[in-house]
Amino acid sequence: PDAPEKDEVARFGRLANPTVHIGLNQLRRVVNKLIEVYGKPEKIVVELARDLKLPPARINELNKTNRENQAANERRAQSLRDEGIAVTGDAIRRLRLWEEQGPPQARRCPYTGKNISFDMAVSAATEIDHILPRSRTLDDSYSNKVLCISDANRRKGNRSPFEAFGADQASYDAIVVRTREFPQNKRWRFKSDAMDRF
Repeated sequence: PDAPEKDEVARFGRLANPTVHIGLNQLRRVVNKLIEVYGKPEKIVVELARDLKLPPARINELNKTNRENQAANERRAQSLRDEGIAVTGDAIRRLRLWEEQGPPQARRCPYTGKNISFDMAVSAATEIDHILPRSRTLDDSYSNKVLCISDANRRKGNRSPFEAFGADQASYDAIVVRTREFPQNKRWRFKSDAMDRF
């Protein structure tokens, strides 16, 4: 807020994709002009061009998924409030990743096999790991993230699971077994050929 009026990057941030950055800045200007002329809108709906080509049934399916995700995030936020933990984006992300790792009694660190409790999931005992290194893949999607014990994340470093743990075949095989129940879009990232596949 204290950035100079003309320094839009300092005031609003910058996206890595210049086309998206320019497009969002233009959208912001249009919305600000609409607010100036007509007042604050009750609701703004942004539809991406690729969504316009979709059949109505697929759009309804996407809307349903969005509503389900929103309800799941509200449930996670309520769980945090119930435990007296601040509701933050990071805490909700951690709970979502934790839930993807199986039923409550079987939620384990994929690398060590140690159980991860609710309290651990939202504390410094765990970290969000990029399964395939973000610095090498630029993949920051949920599909490339997992919740793991902090020490294991440091041992893994900037490597794929196979690169980090493949030298010890028994240890690596245990990782593959532990991740068998993970969503398919994550499971393949633990395989020995994941970097080549990526």
